[in-house]
Amino acid sequence: MSQCIGYLMAAAGPMMLGGVHDMSGGWSTPLLLAAVIALLGAWTGLLAGRNLQLQPAAAAN
Repeated sequence: MSQCIGYLMAAAGPMMLGGVHDMSGGWSTPLLLAAVIALLGAWTGLLAGRNLQLQPAAAAN
């Protein structure tokens, strides 16, 4: 699933950032948007990769 999302972002990202560049008239906004997306991706990756063990729930009688 993550590989699918990565390929989708790689395919659509340049066109979307180009559209943001056309709307804003400069590179500051598209680069800031790309940096925010990268930070969000890093944050979710850190959360997904943490060492967490779930304990089974106690059986209800």
